[in-house]
Amino acid sequence: MTNASNDVEVFFEGALPQLFKENSSAVCEGTMRPNGIFEATEVLAKHDENYMPKEIAEQVMNNKQAATTTAATAAVSSSSAVGA
Repeated sequence: MTNASNDVEVFFEGALPQLFKENSSAVCEGTMRPNGIFEATEVLAKHDENYMPKEIAEQVMNNKQAATTTAATAAVSSSSAVGA
C-alpha cells in the first residue's frame, strides 16, 4: 500500500472485498510488525461519495421513473380540464 509518499508492504490472509481492485483506495486494520510489514486483520474497499450499491441505484431509478410518469399524467389531466 502507499499513501503517495511512503510504501508499506501489507500481509493479509482472507478474502478481499468484492469492490477491492489494484490501484484503488482501501482501509486496512491491523498492526505493524517489527520487520516493517503491516499485518492486516481486515481490509475494506474504500469508494468515493458517488458510490451506490446496485440494488439501491436500481430503486432510485425506478422511483425517478415513477415520479416522472406521475408528473406527466398530472400535466395531461390538468390540460384536459382546462380545455373542458
